[in-house]
Amino acid sequence: GVMMGDMLAFGSLVERAMEVLLITLLGAALAMYWDWRAIG
Repeated sequence: GVMMGDMLAFGSLVERAMEVLLITLLGAALAMYWDWRAIG
């Protein structure tokens, strides 16, 4: 019912947040790597 719908929506929200966090971390790691390469 309503609870199940809320749980599904919350799960989708968490999944989206994790995706964004993962992409952000990956981008930051790449930026740091390229900075290090440029400096080195």
